[in-house]
Amino acid sequence: MARTPLVGRRAELRALLDHLRVPAVVRVEGEAGVGKTRLLAELRDRPEVRGLRWLAGAGQALREPLPLAPLIDAVLAGDGAPWSREPLLGALVPVLPELGDRLPPALPPLGDVRAERHRVYRALRAALAAACPAVLVLDDLHWADDATVDFLHFLAGHLPPGLSAVLAHRPGGVDLPGTRVPVEPLNLGETTEMLHAIARDKPPPAAAHHLLRRTGGIPFAIEEVVRTAIARGGALDSDLVPDGFAAAITSRLTLLDDTARRIVHAAAVLGAPTAAADLLAVAEVPAEQGEAALDALTGSELREDGGRYTCRHELAERAILRTIGPARARRLHRRAAEVLLAADAPQHRRAGDHLRAAGDLAGWRAHAELAADRAVGVGDTGTAVTALRELLAAADDAGERCRLAVKLGRAALDGVDVDATVGLLRDLLATVDLPPSIRGELRSDLGLLLLNQAGEPEDGYRELEVAAGELRGPRPDLAARIMSALANVHAGHQHIDVHLRWLTEAEALAGALTDPHARVAFQVNRLTTLMTRGEPGARAQADWLFDEPPTPRAPGTGPAAASTWPTPRPGSGTTTTPPASSTARSGSAASRPMSRSSSRSPR
Repeated sequence: MARTPLVGRRAELRALLDHLRVPAVVRVEGEAGVGKTRLLAELRDRPEVRGLRWLAGAGQALREPLPLAPLIDAVLAGDGAPWSREPLLGALVPVLPELGDRLPPALPPLGDVRAERHRVYRALRAALAAACPAVLVLDDLHWADDATVDFLHFLAGHLPPGLSAVLAHRPGGVDLPGTRVPVEPLNLGETTEMLHAIARDKPPPAAAHHLLRRTGGIPFAIEEVVRTAIARGGALDSDLVPDGFAAAITSRLTLLDDTARRIVHAAAVLGAPTAAADLLAVAEVPAEQGEAALDALTGSELREDGGRYTCRHELAERAILRTIGPARARRLHRRAAEVLLAADAPQHRRAGDHLRAAGDLAGWRAHAELAADRAVGVGDTGTAVTALRELLAAADDAGERCRLAVKLGRAALDGVDVDATVGLLRDLLATVDLPPSIRGELRSDLGLLLLNQAGEPEDGYRELEVAAGELRGPRPDLAARIMSALANVHAGHQHIDVHLRWLTEAEALAGALTDPHARVAFQVNRLTTLMTRGEPGARAQADWLFDEPPTPRAPGTGPAAASTWPTPRPGSGTTTTPPASSTARSGSAASRPMSRSSSRSPR
């Protein structure tokens, strides 16, 4: 089958070449099938970009996207980046294990997810800089994970000399940097030109009008509809060309034998590039028979890339799914889940989605939550939050809602987008029916976030006051910590009498604190208020914060306990509830209310 000539993209191609004359970041934006990938292929063939290293990668349509996958593909494949023993590149060892001794030794962990992520970003930038002069070309970024998007923003602000980036994506859903080059559907004249190029005959004006109305000017839809009509010997305005893409695909599938049709159905259900063995297992087709069918299907109904097969494009996949009966679809989804879970690295999110489609809601819940846990572990907060929100919306048990709400709030707090986290916590509190203990815990997270990071101290203080009331009965330990934050004179710009009132209430509940970290955080807030007020003896009571005492025993159980507890001076107006250990975290909280790390209740 001859390659269809590029139609109607001269202006877009010229715009890309103009932008690439100097290092720049460019976004190629257009809807599915409009020709973004074809435009990038044409760009590579232009003489103006010869001599530049071409670093190409693409996002994949996975419900569980792999962190930084498009970038990893770009630096590894074809004209990929050269490698050196520069120490910083050791940060890439965990994500590029296949490079072996081409990279320096792995760097030691930093103990902080954000700091390690930033180090990986700097290492990727260094690898790209070493490849210059180069063009980084990333396609299908509407499927990219949060880490890839974050890195591209980082790269745009620190673009190496000699590097340009071309980022292709669909409109909406992803926030990418760069100058926008839109790719629009074809107009009537361009549709006529494309129809003529495919049919090798001058079409009547009515045929082009009909084709434009049916396809919306999307080039791949035009090609599929026209080629289907040619294969069936029909005219564009006859019944052989169905009213819509799904009907055209249905017509093509009727030409396949049972084995080929089962494989195409399995590819559509899987919805992502899949190894031949896994695809045949889902289709329940014997290997020898299936391999022959795959050879026949490749290039017509399926696309093959590196030994992995998928439908030719998204609209074809959706149209194929509409041809599968409900019982057969459930069986295919069940088989897909089984195959995905049998892999060395089970894909829980995708397997869960297939189980849900198969009607197994319990299986979906179990594997969706495992996928969320995995996403939290690798720092992919967006994926974790999305999965947990879906689970929470579907939970019909009060206890399950409470557990998922806390887990969702905790995952959101690890994200980098403070505004999004604030919005999520407010939405949880406003829409989910939760008991006071859970509401108070989530509200305390919201209050501390507003107070410490969102620049809304008054709102944060009010949320903490409400949280203290909600937690006073069911969670006196967390209530004491929240009250100590309210007592801190650096919180919320309140009158000193307000802070002292909260300090009195906090001390009344201090006996409920048993966790060493919580007790340190409590005392830091307490002593900050007393020292700021000029309370006699407050400085002496803080000595335990700066010492390394012996391992303490429980209060009052022996000499070690006495050496650990600061002793208040007579007339201080407060009682002292010292921590179990002075080596607990959050010592910096003396200069502000409890930070997010110190505000968490023991969980």
